[in-house]
Amino acid sequence: MFHESLDSIRTSLNLSFYNKNRKLVAISSSVPEEGKTTVAVNLALSFAKLEKVLLVDCDLRKPSVAGRFGISNSHPGLTNILMMNTPSEDCIVPYEDSNLDVLSAGMLSPNPQEILSSQAFEELILSLSGKYDRIIFDTPPILPVKDAFLVGRLTQGIVLVLKANSTTKSVYKHTMTLFARHQIPIDGVVLNQVHAPKKGAHNYSEYAKYAYSQS
Repeated sequence: MFHESLDSIRTSLNLSFYNKNRKLVAISSSVPEEGKTTVAVNLALSFAKLEKVLLVDCDLRKPSVAGRFGISNSHPGLTNILMMNTPSEDCIVPYEDSNLDVLSAGMLSPNPQEILSSQAFEELILSLSGKYDRIIFDTPPILPVKDAFLVGRLTQGIVLVLKANSTTKSVYKHTMTLFARHQIPIDGVVLNQVHAPKKGAHNYSEYAKYAYSQS
């Protein structure tokens, strides 16, 4: 059911992006521990069933994508490319026998916002866009830092992950205010960690783990 839900998100995004020529998808959350990285990783795997995909870890403060794929923390990644001119082919790791490649965060940096707002980052993504059908970005939570909005300007939108029975209305409203203030469209909202329906239940509203709204 989990993978079916991710495939549904993929389909909804494809429909939303239809005729918009958008390859870039940013994933974030309001606060930590809402499951944004889990959604980013599995959405990338879902897209990889259909096309060539790159997953980029833009959470340069607390990166976790590398660990999900068994990539060493010492392996060069995004920051190595942008700060040390390491060739991207030395940093990008193919995931098993699939259409998914992974670009981890790389070495820790004292100035993540400067890196993500740099011309070099934009040029790198533009170059990589010519090699992939889809690029998925895992970004930091929105309320603690504003890094996600730097990526959101480049991707022209952000998918917001909310944890069911956890994210409060006040946190959600404040997040929406920040989206409006930074003029970043919301590509959709993923309601994460919803309890599965009891066996035999066929109520679609209970079954669905995904709530999508086009901004």
